[in-house]
Amino acid sequence: MGIEWNYGREDGGSWSIMLSPIDMAYPVNLKLHGIEDEVELDELVAPSITFAYGFADYPVNVGIAYQRGRTLDDVGESEEGYLIFLSFDMPLLQLF
Repeated sequence: MGIEWNYGREDGGSWSIMLSPIDMAYPVNLKLHGIEDEVELDELVAPSITFAYGFADYPVNVGIAYQRGRTLDDVGESEEGYLIFLSFDMPLLQLF
């Protein structure tokens, strides 16, 4: 979950950047597997940044993302991850 800014290009394509302070995948995954563990705030805080390009006339995006997760207790280091993706663009809600 985050805030996304889009910039439309003259050729019909678009660039976007998304900033996300939290990641809801962990608690959703617990619920899907029937695990009733308590989820703490530090398990949700996982800031990420995503850059994507949307092609004109096609509902397809390509992009790259970086996410920094929670600090692992036993090693004292943060989880980090990079993602290169190809996605289908289907907005569920448009505010403006």
